[in-house]
Amino acid sequence: MKQIPKRNLTKKIHFPKIEPVYEELIKQNISKRIWKFITKRRKFKITTDYICWCSHINKFIFIPKKFIYDGASVPKILNFIYTTIGILFYGAGPHDFGYKYNGLLLVNEKTLELYFQQFSRLDLDSIFKQLCIEESNMPKAISFATLVVRLTGKNIFKQHHKNNNLCNNDFPTVYK
Repeated sequence: MKQIPKRNLTKKIHFPKIEPVYEELIKQNISKRIWKFITKRRKFKITTDYICWCSHINKFIFIPKKFIYDGASVPKILNFIYTTIGILFYGAGPHDFGYKYNGLLLVNEKTLELYFQQFSRLDLDSIFKQLCIEESNMPKAISFATLVVRLTGKNIFKQHHKNNNLCNNDFPTVYK
């Protein structure tokens, strides 16, 4: 698997470099555009390989460039409390990657090579919670958000398993 330069490993909090992913709406009728505006979330693509430190598992998490996610998957009805790119954004990338692929790419600190490790849904929710608390220092607000994730994330996690998403198929350059 891919090897990471040691200089890329830092335990300081930093955010991924992202760009918005635009959806073509012009060709759709007005009712479809309004429905998408009400129900859909903006998506973001990571533009460079992203590595973050997670003290909860004592490992560096690697997310390959071109991974697309929607920030924090906050139900639209709760957007007045949490936004998709607010205090939950730091933990959202690793969380969404873990949900989609049933695990995370981690860095072996001795060999600097990547390896894939499976995580349960509850483990991924705990990692999300810890990353968000470390970034925002708002444990009560993050705990409430994590409760919502635990209550609503089960179906999303199951759907990804039905799709049988494989990280090595989506990011073959990581496995060279």
